[in-house]
Amino acid sequence: MSVINHVVLLDVPDAVNSQIVDDALAAIRDLPGRIDGVLAVTAGPDVSIQGLAAGYTHGAIVRLSDPVARQRFLRHPAHVEAVAPLRPLLRRITIVDLGADTPESEENKTHGDR
Repeated sequence: MSVINHVVLLDVPDAVNSQIVDDALAAIRDLPGRIDGVLAVTAGPDVSIQGLAAGYTHGAIVRLSDPVARQRFLRHPAHVEAVAPLRPLLRRITIVDLGADTPESEENKTHGDR
């Protein structure tokens, strides 16, 4: 099966109350225990030192077990409820889904260590 990394980049205007953002990201981080097939979530503010964030201020990566889990996640009430307060406040949102076969091959493990 193919694991999917659902990558979300958020451009939150400075004027938005940071507590709203923090609460929404905390709710998103809580989804692995609430939605079957959500393996892990990382979510928070951009902390890059490279200066290449292109205006994105926050992000999330949701690791999903397979395409069926992605469908379940996208329409699940816990996900919809978690993102609802934040969506209308965003300047931009970009979402990409990256496929990854598991388990990793030995070649991929070696390249990842470089």
